Amino acid sequence: MKKETLEEAALIYASKPRRFGTRMTFIDGAKWQQEQDKNLYSLDNLKEAFAMGRTNATIKDFNTKFKNK
Repeated sequence: MKKETLEEAALIYASKPRRFGTRMTFIDGAKWQQEQDKNLYSLDNLKEAFAMGRTNATIKDFNTKFKNK
């Protein structure tokens, strides 16, 4: 299976009938999704959060430790 670049995928998307949006809409959506992925927690973060949950840690402790992740 060939892997398209973002530009190629956007052109294919925009050429399909009855698609809402344009090539730039597709590209903007893909970039937005990449930014969302940066906000995910890593496996190590999840393990640490789970361990915190087994102690007397509070939600405030959790938020302080993991904010801006």
